[in-house]
Amino acid sequence: MVKKRIIRILVKNSNKFIYIYLINVEKNYIITSISTKNIKNKKSKNNIQSAKIIGVNALKYLRKIKFSQVEFDIYNKKYHGKIKIIFEIIKNKYKLL
Repeated sequence: MVKKRIIRILVKNSNKFIYIYLINVEKNYIITSISTKNIKNKKSKNNIQSAKIIGVNALKYLRKIKFSQVEFDIYNKKYHGKIKIIFEIIKNKYKLL
């Protein structure tokens, strides 16, 4: 029996920052977290451009991890704007779905 490795991508959005967590579902631990706190552009930490930057950073981590399935979790937010851009980058560049 082949064991599936499921990765959950959790996106949280606060008033100042955007956070992405890559979570291993079977072992129930956070693989890595990415946020806009570390972006060098001090003016825009919670806008579309910063969402694109951390979406690409999350994509770099996903390429290093071997997985069989990805779950998207938007933490009780609507699927639009910054959250939509992050997931579209990951889906289109990694050829998911």
